[in-house]
Amino acid sequence: MGKIKVRGCIHCQNGEVFVDHDMYGWYETCLQCGYSHDLPDIMEPAAEERKDELTEGQLEKRRVGYHR
Repeated sequence: MGKIKVRGCIHCQNGEVFVDHDMYGWYETCLQCGYSHDLPDIMEPAAEERKDELTEGQLEKRRVGYHR
């Protein structure tokens, strides 16, 4: 589901911008002037990069593949 940014168009400066994604990635389109461009993809870090956020028990469950 997309979102609307009020006065977020970088082309016409006043247009409402519709932000959404499709199979190719994220994009935004101005509803007033029609300007459209792709947005950079943002990926979540892998579990190993987030070790400090996870407890040792959570990491062990991920390693073993244990699911309740």
